[in-house]
Amino acid sequence: PSIVKVSSIQGSVTYLSYIRESDNTQWKVRCKLEGNSVIWATDNGRWRTGQYDSKIMFSVNGSELNISEEYSDGSGNTKTFNISQLGV
Repeated sequence: PSIVKVSSIQGSVTYLSYIRESDNTQWKVRCKLEGNSVIWATDNGRWRTGQYDSKIMFSVNGSELNISEEYSDGSGNTKTFNISQLGV
């Protein structure tokens, strides 16, 4: 999370960018929250809400943020972050 920077917030959409460490390229995305779902898109691409797109969910439990991603084949993973890691 430390490499992700908020570029701007416009209404319910947050614009983010980060430099990918493996090749030093800049990536820009936008995201919005719908309930406990995270919907995202590249800066000028489509929203990832299709049948075969992964589903990203979040929950907050005390000082922990849990992010779960479920892929269209049913597999997935969950990552947990301490909120203090997020610079909030």
